[in-house]
Amino acid sequence: MGTRTVRVPVNGYGVIGKRVADAVALQDDMSVAGVADVVTDYRIRLAVERGHALYAATDEARSRMADAGQVHNEAIVTPETVDAIRAMTGLESSGARSIAKTDAALEIRKDLLVWGGAR
Repeated sequence: MGTRTVRVPVNGYGVIGKRVADAVALQDDMSVAGVADVVTDYRIRLAVERGHALYAATDEARSRMADAGQVHNEAIVTPETVDAIRAMTGLESSGARSIAKTDAALEIRKDLLVWGGAR
């Protein structure tokens, strides 16, 4: 039997996320699948310098990261953290299918719109 490499997604690259990514990178049987975050500061630049794929955890973050030239793989960037984790681990290659799975799991219905406030 061959050795299997475990791909570990890191959600957030603050104090804990950075340490997790560093520890994973030192293991022979693990690799960092990527880092999902919402910031564009020095922490993210460090993640990029260390060769980690960068994913935006929200659409707004994707726009800021794209403007800063930080997003590595915009084709897989998804609007929700769970979708980013699916993409980073290779569980789902299609952002649209991942969002549909999340919507179904959370019972989000797009065919029912409720409007509030005065008209």
